[in-house]
Amino acid sequence: MYKKFNLTEISSIQNNFIPHLYSIIQKEKCQGVNDFFKSAFKEGDEILFFDRGNAYFKILLTNNTIHMMDEVDKIELEIPFNDK
Repeated sequence: MYKKFNLTEISSIQNNFIPHLYSIIQKEKCQGVNDFFKSAFKEGDEILFFDRGNAYFKILLTNNTIHMMDEVDKIELEIPFNDK
């Protein structure tokens, strides 16, 4: 079960969600978040990122909503696709 947050809440609590997301963006060699989403969803509507064989981040696109889930901290962030 994930704890759901919005963008304002996620930045106000102490967690590793944003550092995990930025480390993925750097590993994918993207310029920023928008560039990352453009390249990520070319693969499909659900993308898993692994570290040493364990999934640590998942991104899911459903009904024009992006769900980003940190598998380590069990945090979910939902944002409308147009607000990315």
